[in-house]
Amino acid sequence: MNKIDRPDRANEDTGTIEHPFAPFVRTIGRGKRARRDFTREEAAQSMSAILNGDATPAQIGAWLMLLRVKEETSEELAGFVDACRADIACRHGDLPSADIDWPSYAGKKKHSPWYLLAALCLGASGKRILMHGGPAHTPARLYSDEVLRALSISPATCIGDIETQLNSTGFSFVGLDTLSPPLSDLLTLRFELGLRSPINTLARCINPARAGLSLQSVFHPAYIQLQRGAAALLNEQD
Repeated sequence: MNKIDRPDRANEDTGTIEHPFAPFVRTIGRGKRARRDFTREEAAQSMSAILNGDATPAQIGAWLMLLRVKEETSEELAGFVDACRADIACRHGDLPSADIDWPSYAGKKKHSPWYLLAALCLGASGKRILMHGGPAHTPARLYSDEVLRALSISPATCIGDIETQLNSTGFSFVGLDTLSPPLSDLLTLRFELGLRSPINTLARCINPARAGLSLQSVFHPAYIQLQRGAAALLNEQD
């Protein structure tokens, strides 16, 4: 994904040059009547700028919370995924093939993570399961990587580890901090902001290995149509 291709704009009052990320904040931050949703391309450009380090901390916080209040659209979510996939491809190239994409980000608060046994059984039966998750972003929750370490299953720390694990056991877990450190940092901002942001939904949708089947949890029922809409735009059928 290319960096922002919008020209800098001069501030009419001061004559100073406007930061190139400012138009993205303004687009979604105007009043109820003036603001509008991002197009898919604009969503991808804004996310790409953040992942490339081309936005300030203040701009990132404003962008996240304005989207939180406005509520992201399926088109915006698809654009964010486009940027994240491009970032991961730039860092790692193509990931090893997988049959099932299994995002695991929420952590367990009251129940045991039995889903991990299901994933390991599927891997042992011949399916290739790529699970991605973390970092821990909500206190007092049990996350997949913690449980896997207790089972003596180490998370992948590089793409070579993913290939080796998938070939040997049919299962591999990789942390978001390995796939895309900037995206991982965005997820941990929940501590500072006190609210979940679109990143919590986005992380579930990235399907970094382009597996044919993706399992996505839903935080609230209203997110079902949001995530389905983004999947349709991304040409993901299952």
